[in-house]
Amino acid sequence: QARRGGARGRLAFSYPSSVMGTRAVLWFRNDLRIRDNQLFQYREVRAVDVLIALYFIDPRHFAQSSYGEHSRTGSHRALFLAESLLDLDRSLRELGSRLCLVAGRPEDVIPSIVGAGGVLAFQNEDTHEEQQVEDAVLQALAGGVTVLRHFGHTLLNREDLPFDPAIGLPMPFGKYWHGDCQTVLPRPELPVPKAGELPPPPGQWMWRSVSSSGGSSSSSASAQPWRRL
Repeated sequence: QARRGGARGRLAFSYPSSVMGTRAVLWFRNDLRIRDNQLFQYREVRAVDVLIALYFIDPRHFAQSSYGEHSRTGSHRALFLAESLLDLDRSLRELGSRLCLVAGRPEDVIPSIVGAGGVLAFQNEDTHEEQQVEDAVLQALAGGVTVLRHFGHTLLNREDLPFDPAIGLPMPFGKYWHGDCQTVLPRPELPVPKAGELPPPPGQWMWRSVSSSGGSSSSSASAQPWRRL
């Protein structure tokens, strides 16, 4: 069951005693795929009793843009996102799992789902707003949570580069192209998980609880973005 409490209105979830085993949350963001995805490779993720795959329909992504009278997510992008989510859910079901869509803000939901002593895995982002969301989620987590993070946007693994892209890029570009770029190679593609290798998803109690969170805010505003998809 979901309940809203606290000054910030964070959602809290209560779990039946029969499902209080260890659980891991895979927080999907801009990595909507199972192929070559580090999320599925963590030993801590595969060792839990329950695996919860989440994607958030964040209302902030559908708000009016500050650069004009249009939504931050247009119709074409929304359609592509919806198709990508359907494809990811289909791929997860083939592995014995499934994707849960949540209309709301990650920092309001993830902490209660992970719980104390759980596992949270997600892909880091480089952009400012996404990093702010990451910080808000991490600050709200309970004690003892194992957080697993990685970067996955680049062809070359950041750990293989002789510089940190978050600090600065080599200049001029020709120096990088004729130097590091010729000596550092892409890493081999990560294996795709097979059916039965991942922990099982939660039961129907989980989906009822999370889906109810979307309409628990005033005027069900957080549920509006998904209707547009």
